[in-house]
Formats: sequence, C-alpha cells, structure tokens
Amino acid sequence: GEWSRQARLSSGDPHLADFGGSIAVEDDTVLIGGRKRVQGVKTPEPDNPTAMPQGIRDDTGVVYPASRSGGAWTLGSELSIDPTLEPVVGDDYWGFGTSLSLSGNRALIGAPSDRDEAYVYTHTEGGWTKATTLTPPNQDAPFARSPALSGTTAYISGGGGDTTPENAGAAVVFERESGTWNHRKTITADEPLAGEGFGSAVALDGRTALTAAAVSDSVYVDRI
Repeated sequence: GEWSRQARLSSGDPHLADFGGSIAVEDDTVLIGGRKRVQGVKTPEPDNPTAMPQGIRDDTGVVYPASRSGGAWTLGSELSIDPTLEPVVGDDYWGFGTSLSLSGNRALIGAPSDRDEAYVYTHTEGGWTKATTLTPPNQDAPFARSPALSGTTAYISGGGGDTTPENAGAAVVFERESGTWNHRKTITADEPLAGEGFGSAVALDGRTALTAAAVSDSVYVDRI
C-alpha cells in the first residue's frame, strides 16, 4: 500500500542537457525529453550573414524512450528530427521534445520553438518511427507547448489564428481516420480574452478534455 522507487534513469551522455525536461508514461513505457549538444564544421552561406561560423556548437532536441521488462527499466535509442545530430545553418533545436504525451503504441512529441509542429510517432517491434507531422490550421504561434493524446485523438495547445484576441489562446483537435490525421475542430474559451493563455496546459482522456487558462485562473472541461 505504499509507493516505492523502482529505478533511476540516466542517459550517461556528457553532451546531453535538460534530461527530464519533459516526461510521459504509459504502462511500461516512458518518454524523456532533453537537449543534445553537437559540434561540427559548417561553412556560412555568403549571402547569409547570420549563418553559423565554422566550429560552432549547437543544440538539437532529443527524446529517449524507456521500457520496463521483468521489473527492469531499459533506456532505448534517442529520437530526433535531426537524425544526423550535426549542426545546421541556423537553429536546429526547434524545441523538439519539450512537450510529450503517450497513448498505447503512439507518442505525441511537440516542437513549439520556431518550428510550431507536433509529431506522431508509432512503436512497433522495430522501434519508434515518425508517422506524421501535425501543424496548426492557423499559423498561430506557439503551437504544441502542451499536447495530449488519447487513442486516435490528439488535443494540442495553440492554433487560434485570427479568430481570437491576441494571446487569448486555443486548442486544436486532430482525429486519426483511415490512417490519416485530420484537423477536426478548434476549441477556445467561451469569451476569449486577450492574454488569457487558454491552452497553457491540456489533458485528454477519451473524449474529455481539460484546458487550463493560467492567466485567468480557470480550467475548462469539454467533451470533444
């Protein structure tokens, strides 16, 4: 009847920072987000004065899956949208893995910094692979700071576009049908207020969605 510690997970990679900056758990599977520092040589583009000089160090977002078998937890291979783990011209971090959600054999990984995308990964015997990329129906940043996944439904913060006052916030519902993820609807507060922060945190269980609006000290319950 008491809680007991089962394991301490650590990557042991000296180039990794913020390991555990985001986490998600589903039964015997865990996802852990972090940032990996990589170094390489890049020649700046002549017509791009902001390009990275040679020898620059850069960060790329990574997510580590871990699984439990026979009572023991094992850390798996890292996931990244930068598979080469090498610096590129500009910023290749994009916030990948700063927000996570798990449901069954699917993972929802947010990249809310600059990229404003969310990625659906699926797990098979061969490991984790990216299935699709979700983008807001209206390019309203930031998108995917808080994602939630339940079965074939994704509930993701952001994406209000011009339909709401500035920084009022919104959350977007995506549904997987016939193998394709489609935008279903956008949820906002009853009377959106500028700066309310609707979508500062979201959660989803079945068809019940929770959406926090931290600035207005409110949490909304919706059936989606």
